[in-house]
Amino acid sequence: MKDEKQLAYERREVKMYDRHVKSAIDVPLSYRQEARDEYSKMMADDLVSLNREIGYVFGGHMGPYPRELAMRIRGYSKRTNRVAALSALVAMMSFKCPENFARQAWKELTTRQQQDVDALYEEWLSNKSEEDHESWLLSKDWK
Repeated sequence: MKDEKQLAYERREVKMYDRHVKSAIDVPLSYRQEARDEYSKMMADDLVSLNREIGYVFGGHMGPYPRELAMRIRGYSKRTNRVAALSALVAMMSFKCPENFARQAWKELTTRQQQDVDALYEEWLSNKSEEDHESWLLSKDWK
């Protein structure tokens, strides 16, 4: 059973995450569009950097609560769109890009780019180690 200090810490982390999400949603439209464009550009042009951002979320570098959310997404049913859920989390944590704008960013990609991005997210959802992801990424012939 968790002690009071641990529970207080976890509640603080959830509040920090909620503030992060709220701050991304409550900005002017132009900022949200800029975040969408940055996320779209990374998905289209720089899968190595996208891989690093996903690793930051799974590694806890964005905070323990986003890491916990990523691990929960990993455990979701295969019938759930786990790629979309993880993509929205990474977009929020790395770019302050709200979920609906992250979805727009993905839709702007070509079919091949969408497949590559989905494959990268699926690889992270496969429960492999970070080194395995890095070697998998480097072994692919992107574009």
